[in-house]
Amino acid sequence: MITNNWCAEAGTITYTGEFLPTACVPVANRQNGYTFPASFTLQPGRRSNEYPKYYDTDGIRLPANCITDVVIDGNGVRYDRQGISTHQWRKFSNSQTWVVTGIYC
Repeated sequence: MITNNWCAEAGTITYTGEFLPTACVPVANRQNGYTFPASFTLQPGRRSNEYPKYYDTDGIRLPANCITDVVIDGNGVRYDRQGISTHQWRKFSNSQTWVVTGIYC
């Protein structure tokens, strides 16, 4: 899952939870009853820039109890959340390119 609306209430690098804090939802959306920050499940083989609302992606959710392999700017990284029952969101900078190469649960 990816998000296009990271906010200060979510912290600087990581946030633990199923969704980012409600404070990350734009005020106009909250007034319309929308209480979850903009997030989207990106299907395998797809790119966030294929979806107009997610061209400026700000973070990714690492699933609980799973290993997530990613390539960040050409460098392989493994996030091991096995045995951890909560999701973790990770913020990335505008200049970074993240490619998820595998999720193993």
